[in-house]
Amino acid sequence: MTRIKLDLADQKARMELFKKLNSEASKILVMTEGLIIYLTSAQVASFATDLSSQKNFKRWMFDMVSPALLKMIQEKMGPALGGSGAEFQFAPEEGEEFFLQYGWKNVESRSGLKTAASLNRLNEEMLKVAAIPEPEGPRTQFPWTGVCLFENINK
Repeated sequence: MTRIKLDLADQKARMELFKKLNSEASKILVMTEGLIIYLTSAQVASFATDLSSQKNFKRWMFDMVSPALLKMIQEKMGPALGGSGAEFQFAPEEGEEFFLQYGWKNVESRSGLKTAASLNRLNEEMLKVAAIPEPEGPRTQFPWTGVCLFENINK
C-alpha cells in the first residue's frame, strides 16, 4: 500500500501522480475513504474521469451516502464543521449509476448499517433500524451509507 500526500483539487498534480502510478503497476485498486462526500458533483465527475483514464486503475473503492442521509448529516453534523471550509456535498440522486458515464461500473455496494448489524456492532434500537429492508437501485429518499466497489470500464 502506498500513501501519498497530495491536494487532489490540483488536477495537474493529480494527473501527474495518476500517470506515475499507472506506469508502476498493472493492477491498481484505488481507495478513497471519507473523500467524495466533501466534493461537488462536478469535482467527483472530474476525479472519476481522471481515475478511469488510467488503464491500470482497475478498481475503485469508496464510501458514499444517499441524498436522504446527506440531508440528515448536513443538519446534524454540518454545524460542527463551521469555519473549517469543509462542507458535506456529494450524494448523487442516481446512486451508483452516477459513475457509469465517467468510466466506472458498480461491482458491489454494501450497506454500512447492515454490515455493522452482521458484526454485532449495533445496540438494540439500531438493530431494529438495520432490519428494515433497503430499496433496490438509487436510495434517494432512504437514509443509506455504504462502501462501493467499482470496476474501470475504460480498460
